[in-house]
Amino acid sequence: MVKPDSSVTHLFLDLDGTLINSLPRLRNIYHDFLSDYKIEGSNQEFDELKTSSIEKLIEYFKIKYSITHPSHHLKKQYEKYLQKHYFKAPLFKGVREFLADAKEKGYNLILTTANQKASAQKILDFHDLGDYIKEIYTPYCFDFKQKNDLFYQKVLRELNLSPKDALVIDDSLEVISCSIKSGLRAVLFSKVTYHPLPCFGSWKILLKQWTNYVFR
Repeated sequence: MVKPDSSVTHLFLDLDGTLINSLPRLRNIYHDFLSDYKIEGSNQEFDELKTSSIEKLIEYFKIKYSITHPSHHLKKQYEKYLQKHYFKAPLFKGVREFLADAKEKGYNLILTTANQKASAQKILDFHDLGDYIKEIYTPYCFDFKQKNDLFYQKVLRELNLSPKDALVIDDSLEVISCSIKSGLRAVLFSKVTYHPLPCFGSWKILLKQWTNYVFR
């Protein structure tokens, strides 16, 4: 990998749907959880909620579907599904090679995920990726409910960075949009080719063609 721009020192990497192929499992967990309450979810709703923290999910379910159980009970129930189905979600091909090369080139790799920090760490440990990631930031770290422009501004302040110092890599158009709102550069992990932002369909492609995704 050729280091594209000396001003970029940090990569803000998403986890679910970006580093790990977990969205099919998370989608099933969402449907299974709601089915426990005789509620039929939708893939559209899941797509709208997938960047939310588990705390926001529970809050949303309680209000939207009038679920009266205590929040801590619902959270434990959801976490049981996660424990059963989620933590062995596979890496996307090429992720390990990309992370190794990025670290070798001197980038600081920061995990910015809507997941719980302990769960994200468990995923990193399972795939033996802990040595690559310098820090994990989640919305809950700052008492936020989801990744948004305020979240990224907070991460920048925590790391004492300016927006030009970091590049966001995420699979969510909404997250990409809010990161750009914060002045960050961003690359969309997607096979979509018609989006005006730089996109890449696989980590192997990004590793080989990094200079094609440079913001100058």
